Amino acid sequence: MKKLLVFLFVISLFSLVIGNVIYVADPGATLQSCNGSCSSAAGNGYSCFLSGSAIKYDNNGNPLAVSLNLSISCRVILGLTSPSCSASDTFSGMGSVSGAVSCLVNTGPFQGPCYTNKNCSCN
Repeated sequence: MKKLLVFLFVISLFSLVIGNVIYVADPGATLQSCNGSCSSAAGNGYSCFLSGSAIKYDNNGNPLAVSLNLSISCRVILGLTSPSCSASDTFSGMGSVSGAVSCLVNTGPFQGPCYTNKNCSCN
């Protein structure tokens, strides 16, 4: 009988400890925006710009650590040449984070079509 009481006491203690453990549900990060552009920079070439934002909260609305990765590359076609530029960075925060990267394609006074490749990701 004594062993049974000790066993029940240990089981009840164990259930109290397990019952007080806090579990955090991590639903993952959400990319809210990812906007890139390549525009003429007043006779100096082309300015490439990428901005983005991400959020990450648990199921109770509490902020979680989030990181945002931004990367852009731009290429301008000028006949036989195609000057380019690229930029990337990672931004970190709690709950929500935003950031921007930019670079300049130096074409001087010459104009041509500008092509961009952008990438935004978060975790």
